[in-house]
Amino acid sequence: MKKDEKKLVSQKLRNYNKKNKIMYFLYFLSSISVFAFGLYYREVLELVGGVFLALRCIYLMNRHRANTSSLIRFERRKLSFLLLMIIIFSLINPIGILPFIMEIGKRDWVINGGLNEEKK
Repeated sequence: MKKDEKKLVSQKLRNYNKKNKIMYFLYFLSSISVFAFGLYYREVLELVGGVFLALRCIYLMNRHRANTSSLIRFERRKLSFLLLMIIIFSLINPIGILPFIMEIGKRDWVINGGLNEEKK
């Protein structure tokens, strides 16, 4: 790779990591709010949903992928999981949908050429 190409890839990875940090913050806020609604209304599903969102946030923060091809492959495979979570959280608490919508937006950015070196 040439120096300009490496700089472009590192800039794209920085944008990807910035989007991930925003997504982690949304997961954290939505997990707190869903859990708080569960405590206030004494709903077991909201309590479980809040804990699930917090665990998903921790899992995503600990996951590291440095290779752009592995990031693209991972983003392509998770659409069905995201849609399932949107359906489940629309029944539990609509606030829990926000990080999943952000994750779908990030996924579309990656697949449409955000990290792909061939597409410019």
